[in-house]
Formats: sequence, structure tokens, C-alpha cells
Amino acid sequence: MAVGSIRKDKEFKNVKGNHVQCKLRRVNGDLDHSWIPQKYAKKGKFLKLKNEDGEWENGWEVIETWGVSPSAEVLARTEDYKHQREASDV
Repeated sequence: MAVGSIRKDKEFKNVKGNHVQCKLRRVNGDLDHSWIPQKYAKKGKFLKLKNEDGEWENGWEVIETWGVSPSAEVLARTEDYKHQREASDV
């Protein structure tokens, strides 16, 4: 495990609740998968999500849910890709 990942685990250890993996469909037909807080992960619910530019987008519908994990674990893993090179000694 990368050193950065261990640090992140400590940052999120007090986060309560669960996240659910969801398949989302935007009104324009785009599809995406995301881990979202369990209270919002309801099939048929429409959500507002942040895009890659940090702007909020309306119109994402939860069309499928599966895979519940503790929120602290999900949040700690969200930036693991940034430490991949460090961990692989490339």
C-alpha cells in the first residue's frame, strides 16, 4: 500500500455512513458509474453531480445500485490513482 493511501485512511477514519456504487444516466443519455452516499442512492432519484471542472450538473438519474461500502473506505480510495507511480517504483 502506498504511503499516501495510509495517510488518506487516517483523514477519513471518522467519516460515518455508507456509499453505494450506482449506475447513473443523464437526461441526454450519457452513462456513468459513481459511489454516492447511501441516502441519495435510490433507484429513480434524480441527482445533481459535480463534473470534472467542479461545476454542478443537474439531471443524473440513478438507474441501478449495488455494492455498499463504508464511506470512509470509499473516500480514502478516491485518489489512489495519484499514488500509483509512487507505489510501483516506476
